Amino acid sequence: MTAHALPLALHYFRIPRPAWELLLVRLRQLGVQTVYTPLPWGFHEFADGKFDLTGQTTPRRDVVGFVETCTAMGLQVVLDLTPAPGADLLHGGLPGWLLHRHPEIQARNRQGDPLPAPTLEHPTFLKFVERWYGQVGQAFDATPAPGAPVQAQLSAIAPTPNYSEHVARVQWPIWLRKRYAEGGVEALNAAYAPPTPFRSVADVP
Repeated sequence: MTAHALPLALHYFRIPRPAWELLLVRLRQLGVQTVYTPLPWGFHEFADGKFDLTGQTTPRRDVVGFVETCTAMGLQVVLDLTPAPGADLLHGGLPGWLLHRHPEIQARNRQGDPLPAPTLEHPTFLKFVERWYGQVGQAFDATPAPGAPVQAQLSAIAPTPNYSEHVARVQWPIWLRKRYAEGGVEALNAAYAPPTPFRSVADVP
């Protein structure tokens, strides 16, 4: 049987826990060497501060057990730790409570209407991401060393046009200062050609 070098996606959380082992055996028989799966944050932090990565609330949340089963069979595992790993997941994989409880992190369009996505660089969002990663690390630190390699990756997130207050008042001026650090406000005015020249980057709407 020809070995498959590329990872094969298997979303453990979509499959009943008792079926994991049989499916993994079939993958090994097909020559698969590496299994890829996203780690949906919202599925595992189902309420603010309530985490389950070991199947205490439902067997499908036992990602630690899934990884242990894979590595025991000699399968390498690639865990996608991107906070919002896929549009095919509920809320893109983000916790549903996050935007509801923290509307300040919500991305907005040019008209100021909310978008179904967070401002990825917002400090509040990053605080919750850090807490989530800490829980993931603790869960896997408590497990024995795997029998096969386990890799973590962060996938690229498609940029969302974002006009949130954080972007407009914090990130946008920072970007402008870096972009026009050499040419100064004169280069800024030349690039944007405003009816009334800007006196500083902070004047740019």
